[in-house]
Amino acid sequence: MLIPHVMTRRTSLVPVDPVVAGPEVRRVLDREGLGRLPDLDAFLATSTDDPAQTAAQFFIVRAGTEDKVGFASMTHLDTELGQVRVDVVTDPLRTEFGISLEATMLVVNHAFATWAIGKIYFCATPRNFDTLAAFPAMITEEAEPPAQLRDLGTAHSLRVLSIHRDRWEKYGTRFLDRLVKSPVGR
Repeated sequence: MLIPHVMTRRTSLVPVDPVVAGPEVRRVLDREGLGRLPDLDAFLATSTDDPAQTAAQFFIVRAGTEDKVGFASMTHLDTELGQVRVDVVTDPLRTEFGISLEATMLVVNHAFATWAIGKIYFCATPRNFDTLAAFPAMITEEAEPPAQLRDLGTAHSLRVLSIHRDRWEKYGTRFLDRLVKSPVGR
């Protein structure tokens, strides 16, 4: 059984309440000082305008502070197909090395712990594809992207990647456990 962790030693997820969609996402991010995140335009262009399609959203916060350094969302939850889209965008100028990866792991784990789904999928930009492709045991490229991303994803040079639950449970949870526990607790 997975635990929906919301904090590592360096990163925490703070729910956005209420969830927002469409142009309101940019307004909220601007208000929170996150309006210039890299790849934000591609994320906003391919995300949903329908709040009912937004399953959860989080600000990514530097643990132990109130410093918001990114944004995460889970959209297009489909319990029949057993999948959800996950997006994580962070500000590299306000984060240390690895913070984006930690936040992404928290969000992926949260999705698998919250819903009975078999996979999460997400978009990779040309800027971050090579980094994400470095984890072939856990991350695979989708041969057939979800319908809502076929045209929009191509227009923004996005590639759709996925993580399946069995691979997450085998590889991802072990790494996340090390990030969640204090050095003394290992």
